[in-house]
Amino acid sequence: MYALIYLLRGFTLIWYVLSPTYRQKTKARWKRTKPHRVVLEVGTGILGLLLVCVLIVLAIRNFIQ
Repeated sequence: MYALIYLLRGFTLIWYVLSPTYRQKTKARWKRTKPHRVVLEVGTGILGLLLVCVLIVLAIRNFIQ
C-alpha cells in the first residue's frame, strides 16, 4: 500500500515541476502546513520518484530482452 502512496507522491512532484498553477497552490499550502508534514510529503515524493525510475528501468529491461 505504501508503494502506491510513494508512486502517487512521486507523480505529484513531477506535476509540481511541470504545472505553474499547481506549483502556486502547493507553495501556498506548504506555507500553511507544519514543516514536518512538508518534509514528509517531499520525502515520500522523492522515494516515489526513485520507485518510478526503477519501474521504468525494469520495464525497459523486460522489453529489450
